[in-house]
Order: sequence, then C-alpha cells, then structure tokens
Amino acid sequence: MKKSERQVKSTLRRCMLMALCAGFISSCTNDPTPAALVAIEAPDLSGTKWRVEAINQSGVVDGSDITLQFETDNRISGSTGCNRYFGEVAIDAEEFMVSGTGSTRMACVPALMQQESRFLTALQDARRYELNTAFLILFDDIGKPRLKLNRPEPTAATGIEPLPQDRVDPQTASSQRYACNDEMNVETQFVGPDTLKVVLPGGEYMLMHERAASGAKYSGDGITFWNKGLEAMLQVDRIAYTCRLL
Repeated sequence: MKKSERQVKSTLRRCMLMALCAGFISSCTNDPTPAALVAIEAPDLSGTKWRVEAINQSGVVDGSDITLQFETDNRISGSTGCNRYFGEVAIDAEEFMVSGTGSTRMACVPALMQQESRFLTALQDARRYELNTAFLILFDDIGKPRLKLNRPEPTAATGIEPLPQDRVDPQTASSQRYACNDEMNVETQFVGPDTLKVVLPGGEYMLMHERAASGAKYSGDGITFWNKGLEAMLQVDRIAYTCRLL
C-alpha cells in the first residue's frame, strides 16, 4: 500500500475516533430529561366519623366517647366526652392542621375535663396523619403520635323503639325529679353526653354512663341510677330503692 493511502486511512480513523469520543462526552454532560411529576391527592374524609382510642399513646377513660366527624367544606365536629366541639381542618397528601376550634362549656367530672383538655391540645398539635382501613393516626410536627382513632362499627337496627329517657338530648335536658320508696326525692340532670348529676339528700354525685341491655344506666361513687321509662332503680351503698318520675 502506498504511503499516501496509509496516511489517508490513518486520518479517517482518527476522525472517526474523535467523533465517537465527542458523542460520548456530550451524552454524559447533557442533563437528562426530568421525569413527569405525579400529584398525590389527599383522601376524601368528608362524611366519615372516627372514635378516639388513645391520646398521647395512652387509653381513654372507660365509657367516654370522644369522636371526630369530618363534615363538608373542611369542617370538623364531635364530642370531647364532655362537650361538643367544632372547627376547621386543612388536609392534603402530607399535612393535617386544625384551626378555629370552639366548644360548649358544660362542666363534667374532673377526669373527663382533664381528658377533654388533653384531647383538644393533641388535635390542635396534629400536623401529619396516617390512614388505613381501620385506623387514623395523627402526629405532631416532631413525629410523635398524638391521637389514634378507629372507625366505629355501625349499630345494627333492632326495630325496638327507644324508651323516653333514651331520646333525651343531654345538651338541652332539664332536671327530673323522682320519688324513691316514698322515703326521699331524687333529682337528676345531664351535665355531659355521658355524665348524669344525681342530687340526693346527702349531696350531689356525678355518675358515668354504662352499657345496659335496656334503659339508661349510670354509676359512680358507690351509687347506681338505672332508669327505664317512667321508673328508675337507685342503689346507694348496696341499698336499692324503686323510684318513679314525678
């Protein structure tokens, strides 16, 4: 092969090599095409109701019913176990924030009042949430669980008409008087959704609602008051009295 031909081929090889290197360098230095961002939508909690199972990782007072109801237009409402409350909530895929809360001002037993304060503080401090089919957990800004809530199971319809006392609205109920064994009169009055004040000749007592097969049963401080229709049973220090609404 002539010298001139060898020089031409050598020059061509150098040019091809330089072109390949330039293409490789260009592919390394160019910015990659950014991936399309996918928006994550927050779940729609409107119309759902939750019951508080734990506050600051501690259980709630037995028999107390603390609820959180998500209304439309970013509104919330529910029961603190003593009073009714309401407010506004802002929720997106990562954040949870409650504002503008207010509540009724009814007095309850000290344990319920203290629990109410802890619940409302925890609700105000919530900044993030986790949601699954069974639980809603609210966390504060440092990641501490503040509230754990579960979905109440729907109450099956029994077809049994509730007794008059079971239809009383605790928020508007007036006091009622009973005559017991023709020996004494007893006065009762709701002071919370699940708290009944019973006034006896010896003083006033705050009783908490208990589950009962029928009627409405309240107990505390060694006293039980169980009303069914126009009649009631009062037990004080294991002494039972039959009472009738006056």
